[in-house]
Amino acid sequence: MPLRTGGTPFSAFAIQVKAGLAGVGLDVATPMAGRMNLRLGGSFFSYNPNFVVDGINTAGSIQLRSSSANVDIFPFGNAFRISPGVVVYNGNTLSAVANVPAGQSFTLNGVSYYSGAAAPVTGNFGLSFGKKVAPSLTIGFGNMIPRKGGHWSVPFEIGAEYIGTAPQISLALTGTTCQGSATTNCSSIASNPTTQQNIVAEQASLNSNIPSQLRFFPIVSIGLSYKFGHSGSRK
Repeated sequence: MPLRTGGTPFSAFAIQVKAGLAGVGLDVATPMAGRMNLRLGGSFFSYNPNFVVDGINTAGSIQLRSSSANVDIFPFGNAFRISPGVVVYNGNTLSAVANVPAGQSFTLNGVSYYSGAAAPVTGNFGLSFGKKVAPSLTIGFGNMIPRKGGHWSVPFEIGAEYIGTAPQISLALTGTTCQGSATTNCSSIASNPTTQQNIVAEQASLNSNIPSQLRFFPIVSIGLSYKFGHSGSRK
């Protein structure tokens, strides 16, 4: 017997707690037609790792923030669904602040530098994920507005959002750089156009190595939902 998948428009609603690649989140859904639900939701995740790379102390920040609207369509009248939608806010960012100890060497665009003793180099690294608004498409199993008499469901979905361009890296450095040693040929980064050009070139090189396929941001989540109300089922 086919699974009843919908009901009278707006006759019920469901709340889902979910977890996935975008973090933890909350969805709400209501029926729009016999085999169609409207679903609104959002996800978030924060993490601040500290790590050391080649002797350079780095403080990182991962901030995932997103909200979306989807139409869940059940074409076969069972638990399988296709969900076109739109990410109405993409606030996913990665950033890091690096403190380069005085005398520590590093390279920019293939040129070797030393962090100056008078004003050691600090760096800001950022990674942004495309457009703030992006179309999405997922497939999955499970209906937040389940068959008559049921309230609980465990929806799962997988797909992607099209963020327009691959993630882009931004790189900014301040302080004093030296060449040859930590105390010779030193200059402020802000006043040295050659060093600034090498920073821009290094940033471009990093971005050129990001695969273009990453303009599709993956969506994977699983949740637990509960339906309130009684949706009159329709085929």
